[in-house]
Amino acid sequence: MTGFILIILVAAAAHGIAALLRLPVIPMYLLGGIALQWVGGNGVQPENWVTAVELGLIFLVFFVGIELNPKRINRQLNAVWRVGLFQFFAVGLLGYLIAYALGYSQIEAIYITFALSASSTLVVVRLLKQRQQMFEPYARLVSGVLLLQDVFIIVILVLLLRSGAGPEAMAWGLGATLLLGMLAWIGHRWLIQLVIVRMRQDEETLLLTVLTTLFIFVGLAHLLELPLAVGAFMGGFVLSAFPVSGIVRGMVSSLSGFFMALFFTALGGLIVIPSLGMLLDGLILGVCLIVITVPLVTWVAERAGISARSAIESGLLLSQTSEFSLILVFHGFLLNQISGELFSLVVLMTAGTMALTPFLSHDRVAIFLMRLHPWVGNRWQLPEDLKDHVVILGYSRAGDYMALPVRDAGCPVVVVDDDPVIVRRLKGMDIHAVAAEASDEKTLKRVHADKARLVIVALRRFSDAAKILKFLKPYKVKVWVRVFDESQAAEIERSGGKAIMGVHKTIERFMEWIKKELPQDDKAGED
Repeated sequence: MTGFILIILVAAAAHGIAALLRLPVIPMYLLGGIALQWVGGNGVQPENWVTAVELGLIFLVFFVGIELNPKRINRQLNAVWRVGLFQFFAVGLLGYLIAYALGYSQIEAIYITFALSASSTLVVVRLLKQRQQMFEPYARLVSGVLLLQDVFIIVILVLLLRSGAGPEAMAWGLGATLLLGMLAWIGHRWLIQLVIVRMRQDEETLLLTVLTTLFIFVGLAHLLELPLAVGAFMGGFVLSAFPVSGIVRGMVSSLSGFFMALFFTALGGLIVIPSLGMLLDGLILGVCLIVITVPLVTWVAERAGISARSAIESGLLLSQTSEFSLILVFHGFLLNQISGELFSLVVLMTAGTMALTPFLSHDRVAIFLMRLHPWVGNRWQLPEDLKDHVVILGYSRAGDYMALPVRDAGCPVVVVDDDPVIVRRLKGMDIHAVAAEASDEKTLKRVHADKARLVIVALRRFSDAAKILKFLKPYKVKVWVRVFDESQAAEIERSGGKAIMGVHKTIERFMEWIKKELPQDDKAGED
């Protein structure tokens, strides 16, 4: 008990230091565990570290399962399969080749392969929630890819752990995993809605129901001789259906933070500092992971119909290793299939890439990479004397309803969108179109937005609209901004723009504007 108390106290101290210094919290937990291992001496027994990791792992994977509702990805299913499969196996293959070239044995290279293949659901979902982007198209794509990867890793985990017992044991493990998955799907699809939503339980009973679901699936995993993490993930998946996930998520969010702290601090206590050569190997693998994942995901996602900006953002969010990578190497370490040094290397690499993700996935990085896109900013071909035109920033669903009528009325129109496919199509329709970041000041200057008759902002991010309004305010240009809630509308009005609620209202107001403004100009031109 003393060992557990020490781990929890160190985790709390690490969290406080990270918050005070504004540092990534996961590396601080690991450092806290390493420090406790060195300083604590006999205060924490070896079995305390392992038990704390297993306990934290069960709850952590359970919370990951709650976040992954398959219904979120229905519209992106084709892209999810293409991006998920290609990324998982292409990154894995490259990881295997790099590991083998660095001199690792076959079993070690296999563990490195699959550790690199999966991305962190924990980190990505938290970032998307903090940025209020969970329901954007690219977020749905990323969520689907994460779900697919997690399922792959669970299957691989079962097969690897049974590989020493022969093909029959591996087949039994695969069958048991499939059976548990079918039970989880039945619970997700039918039973849990009845138990939680329709029975209208009070908060205490609801929490008991949630924990019972976890313990039932962990118990089933134990009976089927599967890793307990597999049962925990399945239990979380049962609760991921809407609206159950929303009810449950708010209830267990604080528990999620506690068990994450316990898990990573205890992992730190198991770390053996690798040799300098192995640390260099980890750096090479981590850099290769990031460098390979971003262009790979971007390339596949664009060919699956995802816009360039969304594809790049997806690649940046997926360019880290996963908590499932840690589960994989933790079990391999316990079974002596890999060394303590390799286990520690993957833990440190995972913590490093997780900590980098918030910085790599920042808007500024995405905008910088957009400028490197082969189609972005290419062949602008805009008249130098362009003025009194209409600028549409973000083509969106309403694009055809706005650009074509303006063109047909004889008024110049310029569309800025980050999707090269849309830009190529518009150019074929004799519409000035530019593939670029619409909120960038250089883009706004090059399309002469400061001389426009009307600027329409139909971008995904409210922050982009605010930047555009700030740039155009000195020029007294009329700016319409599509918004989706009253708070955004009020902010736009305060900033000097005209807020229009929703896509259909934007189209309606724009058609009214065309009837009022453009025919008068045509007559004036004839006189």
